[in-house]
Amino acid sequence: ELKPNPVLLNFLQETKNLKQAVATSSHKWRALEMLEIVGIQNKFELVLAAEDVQKHKPHPEMFLKTAQKLGVKPEECVVFEDTLHGIEAAKNAGMKCIALKTNFNSEEQLEKADLMVNDFSEINLEKLTSLT
Repeated sequence: ELKPNPVLLNFLQETKNLKQAVATSSHKWRALEMLEIVGIQNKFELVLAAEDVQKHKPHPEMFLKTAQKLGVKPEECVVFEDTLHGIEAAKNAGMKCIALKTNFNSEEQLEKADLMVNDFSEINLEKLTSLT
């Protein structure tokens, strides 16, 4: 029952000139299926998933490998995360992190992030680039 999120679509359109990737602890087939269902599979240069790394979050391997494949420095990256382990992985990689609040986490679990938002309507290109 996933549907495209218009706010996310607007954000992806606004940031289309930035290098963007998905780095998920899910299996690749599941990530690709979800991206296709919501119609954003063509918005990302790269999708890395659980089977693409040896060490999983909070280890930074997933994010460091993603940055390397995109050809960017870790300190130039901003990660969107909704879990404590994901935030720790981003910070362990030397990246900035924006925490997305969900029904599955608490603010205390997300407080290590550089910024916390309720959804993508609270973030724009200017705010994103000011983090790096």
